[in-house]
Amino acid sequence: MRIYPSLPLCERIPVHGAGSLVVLLVIFRLGMLSAFADMLSADGC
Repeated sequence: MRIYPSLPLCERIPVHGAGSLVVLLVIFRLGMLSAFADMLSADGC
């Protein structure tokens, strides 16, 4: 009986964690891209 109520909670937390992880990954990727573009423009000029 205890396992059933905790199942939705356990399913919600990983989804929320994965969502925040994806957001962090996207922000990190954008930061890397902007830094890479800055390096390229600095090297080009």
